[in-house]
Amino acid sequence: MTTTALECLYRRALEHSQAVFVHDAGALDLPKVDAKASKAPIFDIQSRPGAGSTLLGYLADVVASSDSTSQLPVTIIASPAAFELLVPALTSLDQLHHRPRLSLIILAAAPGLQSGTLALTTGADAIGRAIQHLFDSGSDEEFEIRFSGGSGQGASELLLDAAANEKLLAEGKDVIHIIEALSAAREWGHYQLPTGPGVATPAATNYIGPQEPETVLVLPSSLDSALAIGAWYSAQQSSVQMKLGVFVVAQIRPWPIAALKDLPFARARVVHVISSGRDDQWLLRELSSLLPHAGSSKGSAPSIQPLVLGATERPTLAIYASLLATLASAGTPNIAFDELTKVKVGLASLAAVPSSAHVGATKLITFWDTDAGPLAALPRMLAQSVHDEGMNARLVQGIDRFAGKEAGRGVSNAQMLLSPGGQAISKWQPGDVISHPLDAVADSTPPSFVMLASPQSILGTYSAFEQVGPHTQVLCCSSWSADDFREKLNNFNKSKLADRPTGSLWSLHVDGIAKSLGAHAVHVAYAAFWIMFLRAPGGHKADAGANVTSSVAQLLRSLRVDGDVEQLVQSVRDGIQLIELPKEGEGQPAAPAEVDQASPESLAPLPGRLSVDSFEPSSARVFPEPQPESQIKPREAAKRLIFPELYQTVKSERPDLSEDNFLLTVTENRRLTPLDYDRNVFHIEFSTKGTGLKYAVGEALGVHGWNDPDEVAEFLEWYNLNPDQIVDCPSATKPGTVEQRTVYQAFMQNLDIFGKPPKSFYEALSTKASDLAEARHLRFIASAEGSSTFKKWSELETVTYADVLKAFPSAMKNVGLIDLLREVSPIKPRHYSIASSQNFVGESVHLLVVTVDWATPKGVTRYGQCTRYLAALPVGAKVMVSVKPSVMKLPPLDTQPIIMAGLGTGAAPFRAFIQERAWQKSQGIEVGELLYYFGSRYRGKEYLYGEELEAYLQDGVVTRLGLAFSRDTSKKVYIQHKMVEDGSQIADLLVNKKALFTLCGPTWPVPDVYEALCNALVTKGKSLEEAQAYIEELKEDERYVLEVY
Repeated sequence: MTTTALECLYRRALEHSQAVFVHDAGALDLPKVDAKASKAPIFDIQSRPGAGSTLLGYLADVVASSDSTSQLPVTIIASPAAFELLVPALTSLDQLHHRPRLSLIILAAAPGLQSGTLALTTGADAIGRAIQHLFDSGSDEEFEIRFSGGSGQGASELLLDAAANEKLLAEGKDVIHIIEALSAAREWGHYQLPTGPGVATPAATNYIGPQEPETVLVLPSSLDSALAIGAWYSAQQSSVQMKLGVFVVAQIRPWPIAALKDLPFARARVVHVISSGRDDQWLLRELSSLLPHAGSSKGSAPSIQPLVLGATERPTLAIYASLLATLASAGTPNIAFDELTKVKVGLASLAAVPSSAHVGATKLITFWDTDAGPLAALPRMLAQSVHDEGMNARLVQGIDRFAGKEAGRGVSNAQMLLSPGGQAISKWQPGDVISHPLDAVADSTPPSFVMLASPQSILGTYSAFEQVGPHTQVLCCSSWSADDFREKLNNFNKSKLADRPTGSLWSLHVDGIAKSLGAHAVHVAYAAFWIMFLRAPGGHKADAGANVTSSVAQLLRSLRVDGDVEQLVQSVRDGIQLIELPKEGEGQPAAPAEVDQASPESLAPLPGRLSVDSFEPSSARVFPEPQPESQIKPREAAKRLIFPELYQTVKSERPDLSEDNFLLTVTENRRLTPLDYDRNVFHIEFSTKGTGLKYAVGEALGVHGWNDPDEVAEFLEWYNLNPDQIVDCPSATKPGTVEQRTVYQAFMQNLDIFGKPPKSFYEALSTKASDLAEARHLRFIASAEGSSTFKKWSELETVTYADVLKAFPSAMKNVGLIDLLREVSPIKPRHYSIASSQNFVGESVHLLVVTVDWATPKGVTRYGQCTRYLAALPVGAKVMVSVKPSVMKLPPLDTQPIIMAGLGTGAAPFRAFIQERAWQKSQGIEVGELLYYFGSRYRGKEYLYGEELEAYLQDGVVTRLGLAFSRDTSKKVYIQHKMVEDGSQIADLLVNKKALFTLCGPTWPVPDVYEALCNALVTKGKSLEEAQAYIEELKEDERYVLEVY
């Protein structure tokens, strides 16, 4: 049965692991297996910082378990990005003794988003950073690290390495196995994982080249190394094979330093080490430290130079052939890899390479269809049949999920290489054409046969005929007639198909035959393949004689096809039609090309190589239909303003908001921190006089902030919008009514244009993009598969609606004002804890706010929308607010003590608490103790409301003031340290006086504060377990309250 090396590994992991952790599953395209039948539990982990804590927690539980005797390893399958995020957990493994062994399988494939394409790349940059971090931490000694899939033996080598890794795991070693996941691991064939004591230990290195090289290229075993080896063997220039060698590293550390002197690469004049960029220099650093000690008897050690290979694009055989030729002819120039000429490299010279492969009998078959079409399922079906017929078949199938012209449809392209049987795949030699990475062969040699379905969709996305040669047979599985080919093909495709011998372009209406016979379209296509493949060569018609017909019918029976298979074969024979296209310059001028998105005069309007972003068909995706645009009528707006009684027009400050809002006036806006301090913490007061606003201690004020006026003006000018234009907006709060405002008002007060867009915005925008690459990228981000990219854009880069529109100009041009009003989310109110007691301050409400600003990884400065708005408000400005309840409340009894812990602006609700108790005390009301613990960085710069607090302490309103300024002393002091000092008093108040404990501020000190409370309770005779149980009781009684952010 046909399978892939990756499927073999995955099934083996499910059968022979005590647990399997799959990190970043959406990016891995793992084979579909029945998880319910797995012997091991499967944990799907999202790729994010800290994700390794789940693994550490599992291992800790196993270690602590009384039943931790299992000898099975724990398997982790991860993408390159997830591998990098796992490193912190891997460096902590030495803290877990007697734990299970770890088997990390890293699939070297990652989206190349930086290049503006979604095509998968090798992920070498993230892998390189992860390995370097392991080296830097010293944790690499814990692991056997192996690369495989890139030495010319492909999937077979990968499986041999995996079998050897099982022996290492059984010996008690941890293994990191980095596998080439773009070609070797994905290749379909008859593979199985070797088992048993006879499994050999794979070589740590592999060298191809002369014994006395001038230059050596060094790479880890990967797709790049497989391509480099293939380029070396296929070199048309003898200087390459005479002067240059390729050294492949399959296993790292410990290095055989003593043996390095005897390796040819150590005798070279120059060693070029491939890397993906400045963050991927681990192999360069390793060799730089080793080779000076391994100089040959000829002289000094070689000069080691980095050769940066950009990780943004998938490498090709042509690029490596150009690179090797440049190195061989130019000596040691400074080579810019991305500037190498991407020449076509033929494989004709392989026929002269001593090899047991039958090069001349090898046939390359190419299949194109949508990922839901009949030809998408055909290649795997054929690979099995070909094997059953005694031939060798290699198959790689890729998907571009976001290239289809129909929403939710992708494009499938498969390459199948057939060769005579009788030779095991594992015996192929590195120089054989059949041992090259399969897509490299497809890039460099014309196919023998091309099958294409859905031409209207495929040829509008890819130039599927770019690789056809003079003798390539082409079968188009569609209803296209000869006239359709002449009228709908663009000039480039027409010239590729017409300038060849007559009798090489055929058409078959697969769907029509399937429908008429009640058969499956894939079985019709299957029969067509074998008829074309087995037909008599050289004929001008698809001559399927009796022997061929009988053979194809038998093949269909082997698939257990129901019905009259002879009739199916006969219908296919009769349905295959020869298409003759006029030679260049003959016939009528070409009609407009329906399927060509570029100029008809373009020589190569579309790419011929699939932009592979997946190896599985796209999941069903539904994109929203564009809504009809409502008309903006300035005259109608004017009528409503001139005749308000007739149109029942009502003026309102914010008609888009509910009636539970209040318009307040700023009476004070005062900065509390020094001007030269990097944090702007400010106190702002609003008058509530005449508004009817009432609030309770502990509640929050919701502020309806505005966008920055300069940014709005700049955006409107860039978008070419008239700020004074009046627009109609359906009311969100009052159905059936229309709200009118100017464009400027809408973008200032209503639309969160500088906020973070949800996935639905990317979906909607994808339907507007006229550029194919932009539409594909937007669909990817909106899909489940693009979750990690969406998360990066949203949480790390914090991209805004405006940023996204600027990033996709072809979509932006088709997004009108009404689209923005409909798709951009409204500005939501930001809530701030009220820093005042209304009993104490009267007709006023106070806030304590810190301005929020940060720099993205790309260096773009961002601002918190509402804090920026509040900080700039002058006295007298009007602000729309609302009141929201909070978990922060005074205890039901005035005599109950309160223990307060506030950090930074978390002091706000406690100022209200203290003011309320001060007012109660002034009214002769008996009140309980107040213990206040406040923390910030510097007493002289961030002691918020310090003078007030000292006065309250003097007046006896505050019983204890525990101040912690972390950066005023060499030893950092935090509020939990102050609480430990008062542990006995805190425990007494909690246990004997029913005190309320409450904390407001960031989340990070919560565990330490919790521990301080537990220790305080332990001082009163409770065990640690009893203290923890008591705090749980406090939570139930609402006497342990946290408001954290």
